[in-house]
Amino acid sequence: FFGILAYYKSSHIKFLFIYLILISIILELIHLIIPIRVFQLQDLFGNFIGVILIISIYFIKNEFF
Repeated sequence: FFGILAYYKSSHIKFLFIYLILISIILELIHLIIPIRVFQLQDLFGNFIGVILIISIYFIKNEFF
């Protein structure tokens, strides 16, 4: 959420969206390497839902306000 606020009027907003999606995938895949952590598909979907929610809020805010 704070990343969206930081890049709100920037041309780098598309980069931020791609970064958020990729970092959620990379962090979840790192769980395969760490012995204590476990890869969970539900956690990955939760990350995607969070990113999609922020993207939706951004576009709704730009469209109506």
